Amino acid sequence: MVPLLTPFGMAREWKILEQMRCEPANVRFNDLFEVCEAHFGPARQSGSSHAIFKTPWQGDPE
Repeated sequence: MVPLLTPFGMAREWKILEQMRCEPANVRFNDLFEVCEAHFGPARQSGSSHAIFKTPWQGDPE
């Protein structure tokens, strides 16, 4: 379910996130990439099969 105050472009990301929560083993790369772009901005590296996003925290979040 998408909250009523969700910005117009974010509705698709909400649906993808909900699907990821329900089926975490069944996530398409393009869907994950779209969600990451919505949350972290454009990838620093593009044009290959790898994407690197800048996160708001330092280091590895483990």
